Amino acid sequence: DVATDPLWTDYRELALSHGLRACWSIPIVSSRGQVLGTFAMYYPEPREPNPVDLELVEICIRTAALVIERKAVEQALQESEARFQFALDAASAVGTWDWEVKSDTIYADRRFAELFSVDPDQARAGTPIGNFLAAIHPEDVDQVGKEIERALAGAAPYRAEYRVVQADGTTRWVLARGHAYHDASGTPERFPGVVLDITARKRSETYRQALIELTDAWRDCSDPGDIAYAAAEILGRTLDASRAGYGTIDPEAETVTIERDWRVPGMDSLAGVLNFRDYGDFIEDLKRGEMVVFADGETDPRTCDYADALSEVSVRALVNMPVMEQGRLVAVFYLNHREVRHWSDDELRFIREVSDRTRTAVERARTLQDLHESEARFRGVTEAMPGFVWTADAEGNVDYTSTSWFEYSGGDESVYGRGWADYVHPEDRDRVLGIWTRAFTSGERYEAEFRLRRHDGVYRWWLIRAVPVQGGQNRPVRWIGSAADIDQIVQAREILARSRDELERAVGARTAERDRLWTLSRDPFLIADMTGRWLSVSPGWTGILGW
Repeated sequence: DVATDPLWTDYRELALSHGLRACWSIPIVSSRGQVLGTFAMYYPEPREPNPVDLELVEICIRTAALVIERKAVEQALQESEARFQFALDAASAVGTWDWEVKSDTIYADRRFAELFSVDPDQARAGTPIGNFLAAIHPEDVDQVGKEIERALAGAAPYRAEYRVVQADGTTRWVLARGHAYHDASGTPERFPGVVLDITARKRSETYRQALIELTDAWRDCSDPGDIAYAAAEILGRTLDASRAGYGTIDPEAETVTIERDWRVPGMDSLAGVLNFRDYGDFIEDLKRGEMVVFADGETDPRTCDYADALSEVSVRALVNMPVMEQGRLVAVFYLNHREVRHWSDDELRFIREVSDRTRTAVERARTLQDLHESEARFRGVTEAMPGFVWTADAEGNVDYTSTSWFEYSGGDESVYGRGWADYVHPEDRDRVLGIWTRAFTSGERYEAEFRLRRHDGVYRWWLIRAVPVQGGQNRPVRWIGSAADIDQIVQAREILARSRDELERAVGARTAERDRLWTLSRDPFLIADMTGRWLSVSPGWTGILGW
């Protein structure tokens, strides 16, 4: 209540002048705990949120956080691309080469040699081009070869984007530009060029596209398991991993339960329950919320003694990203590689980003799932009950009725709001509306008996009851009611009342006849108790005894 809450002391008059009496304000927090903004709702009357309101608001702020963070990521990527373009325009070449085609000897500087994992001294002195081509990613070799042939044929200047595999197993993207020079006979003679390291740009493009793809995939997902699998598949494909998945953790048992995982052909699934202690000594790191990363399970001190167990499940390199809730380990997002692999900082940041988004999406899906299950249970109970069940808002407007009401009345949704009053018998309507108004105004329980019109025009008696759902300041925020058909009970009461009246009339007649006989008869009558003591005598005794 803005009028009484001390937090509004300095702004109370301003808020009240605009008709604001209640305000709910909740911070929008990023996956890293950063406050991004606030989500606020204002009402013209004092009002406190109930549990359902809080759940809906929580869904809204989580969605808002996802949208804001996504926008920030897109903006950061745009800024990163702009900086890269500026650097590229400044001609900051990573390396240069000069290929003498006829002798198949390529001369290159140190930066070019290191990028292709060739000894710099050997590159400076000259070496066959094959030593450089050997570093090109197998999936890009054919395309690069075709671009070189086109350039040698004089069809176009040489330009190619491709991947090179470093000596440590990591992959980098390069942009190569060159031009082939020919002798008088048209034979290729020299082929100089430059190569730029565009790994950062390509990764940014790839990661951005992956996040967009992930968002699109989640639009059709409502099941938490489907959401986690979609994230694992996109993350695994994007980072060229061998296996990726999401599992829930029992920190006491130190086990992880995996429903299903994404994997490349030839890799077995890890679906099931696995014990962390069977594969290394890193569960304590996860419990502390620390990411577990190793490039080679055979040499990492946490896993070297468990190399055989890791080999059985085709894991040589691994990333385990812990998912924490209130400081407690609840799940893990993991990537496996069946060969030695060094994970770059960019890759780890991307894994964390996807993990955080997945956690939020899974939590939101579970919240919605729980809400839908709760609604389904409520509706199941209401549909199974005799009579019908209904709910109303704080102002007394009906907003839900079970289907049995529509079957009884033959009506439609016009019953909502105050439309239900049209079905009340005209003789009962004013009385019923008065009782209902007093109930939702005072917050007291509601109970009334009145007649409701059936679909065939016949009125039957119903007992209607409702209880308030209390909110802030002990004021109702909703009403939940039920209706029971008591027509037979009312008829039985009327029959019983008529029988009682007839019995009373018969008893009265018999009593009057007895009194007349007592008074007029010449015969003496008396009433005595069980001891023989006379309690009353009739006038006939006077005629006999004279007194």
